[in-house]
Amino acid sequence: MKAYKKLIVCALLPLTSCNGWLREDGPMTNRVGDFFTSAQTAIQVVNAAYVPLMWEYQGTYYSEFFIGDIMSDDALKGGQNTSDMSAAYDLENFKTISNNEIALQYYRAQYQGIARTNLAIEQIPVMEDRDGTFTDELRSRLLGEAHFLRAYYYFKLVRLYGDIPIVESPIYNSDEWRQPRSSVEKVYEVIFSDLKQAESSLILKSEYAPEELGRVTKGAAQAMLLKAYLYYGDYCKRTGNDDADSYYKEAAQWGQTFMKEQASEYSLCSNYADNFTLEGENGSDSVFEVQYMSEGTPDYGEGNGFSRGTFTTILIRSRSQWFNVSGWGFNHPTQNLYDEFEDND
Repeated sequence: MKAYKKLIVCALLPLTSCNGWLREDGPMTNRVGDFFTSAQTAIQVVNAAYVPLMWEYQGTYYSEFFIGDIMSDDALKGGQNTSDMSAAYDLENFKTISNNEIALQYYRAQYQGIARTNLAIEQIPVMEDRDGTFTDELRSRLLGEAHFLRAYYYFKLVRLYGDIPIVESPIYNSDEWRQPRSSVEKVYEVIFSDLKQAESSLILKSEYAPEELGRVTKGAAQAMLLKAYLYYGDYCKRTGNDDADSYYKEAAQWGQTFMKEQASEYSLCSNYADNFTLEGENGSDSVFEVQYMSEGTPDYGEGNGFSRGTFTTILIRSRSQWFNVSGWGFNHPTQNLYDEFEDND
């Protein structure tokens, strides 16, 4: 009988409460901070924040020109017919609804970029230098890049969607997914703050090694501050805000700062078209440009597959019966745009 009772007690032991020393994370569980162990991992996280700048396809094409050109008076949709990229046709005719594929995927891409910058901004300041490679200068520069990119993504969003959710830290809990919209004014406050933080932390273009060209620079932050203040000044003017002139003045001041501090960093090319050649990539005219790679895949023809290359060239080149040597004919320039250029431009 005693032996039987002992067996019952042993069987019940696992059901009793235990101290914390018995609790362990699952073998596949990782904490976010565990990844940030060296300068290289910090660089990788910031590199990842650049990647959404290149995205142009997720179930549909949403290249920048579908919004920036086709919704303006500079271009027509083009393509084969009205039903070819019908979402772009709706944008062109201002018939957009919330489930428009182009508007939806463009929106999502910017917030994925913001999520990546938020992770970098949260973790890099508190990251331990475990291998002795993470200098204060590198930490500051990487944070500057992340702040610039977050401002850039928000700038793209606020110009198109107006009031939008502001997310300034990583979301680890599904309860936080639903965020309220913030006013245009609040969004621009974040943009200005991030860009000023970036401007104070970044380095000059000439201070980057050749293989690092394409990263954000101090000059890029100054130029974006000029642009952001100018756009916000226009917004204030359109909405009857009497402070518009003060934002125009702020834009002018950042323009003067850029011209003074970046005079030896940038210059105009003698031939503007050189900016769009391989030889002119990251040239003297380039303040900030997305770094694409030529990596096409066979399922979509030469040079425009699911890759780190860009779809834009195949989307806007003239249509032809030869798939691999021509394009799909989107983004037709209008006569109005053509007339803006002078002879011999």
